Amino acid sequence: MAGIGSSYRQNRYQVAGRVVHMDFVQEHLRDKKKINFGDSQERSNNIELEVLADTVYVKGEIKMRGIKKLTLFCRKVSSEEGSQLDLSAPTLTQKFKNLEPSNDGDGGKHGMPGTIVEIFADELEGNVNILSNGGKGNKGQDGKDGIAGPDSLSKKADKTNSDCRSSGCEDRIVIEGIPGVAGQTGGNGGYAGKPGKGGNAGHQTIHVRQVRGKLVLKSCLGKGAQAAANGKGGKGGLGGRGGLGGRGGRGIKCRFFIPPFAGLTPGSISGQGGTDLRSAAYCKEDGKAGEAPRGANGNKGSDGQS
Repeated sequence: MAGIGSSYRQNRYQVAGRVVHMDFVQEHLRDKKKINFGDSQERSNNIELEVLADTVYVKGEIKMRGIKKLTLFCRKVSSEEGSQLDLSAPTLTQKFKNLEPSNDGDGGKHGMPGTIVEIFADELEGNVNILSNGGKGNKGQDGKDGIAGPDSLSKKADKTNSDCRSSGCEDRIVIEGIPGVAGQTGGNGGYAGKPGKGGNAGHQTIHVRQVRGKLVLKSCLGKGAQAAANGKGGKGGLGGRGGLGGRGGRGIKCRFFIPPFAGLTPGSISGQGGTDLRSAAYCKEDGKAGEAPRGANGNKGSDGQS
């Protein structure tokens, strides 16, 4: 029967006994000490575990992820066919705050390093398989899309009778209104948060006199996360739509007007005795024309970039 105790440091545990079963150790720490050995952890449990025994048994797939260091001092380590001791670093969970439009995303957490493993034994028996891979890096937060540009509320002034008079028309004409101003540019998309790097591989050091079976040790770097999205999805953040242009002013219709002097005939602008009456004629308003076109839409905001 093995005894499990904790030292003066809360994250350090020691197991002592003639025979120690690693599945029992995992179960005890998980259920009694509330230690999380799962694939995903808010923060790595980061415990140090030391085992002092005559024989250490590894039976089945035993997952003890998040351990900082495991040290075995024993005469023999015995492992059954198909058994595995998985000490790989967990993936750290991460929650992102809500972003305002156009804000950049936060970076992802880097992966945790794999477990340091040290075994001091006289004999290894059976198929001993130990994993101590680094943890995966977290994906960064997507950048936030830009907001739509506001519509222009401006309105150009309409043409008036004074514009007819200043035009000096000698026939019917239409003076077009002034086009509206362009809408405002949309907001830029936010930049994507930087992806987390993979954790360093764990280190395994085995001091043993005799191996009777097969020894498999695996320590790999954790994978880095994929790039996050700029703005929308995994792509560049979308800028806001440009606002509508402002309304144009109304145009005006003008005609050439001749005062009704006696003796004039329609289409004639000469008075009696051949006097030229053009100076007495003038151009005046003859109704409103249609409204000039709106101003152009504002430009789309720039996309976010990684």
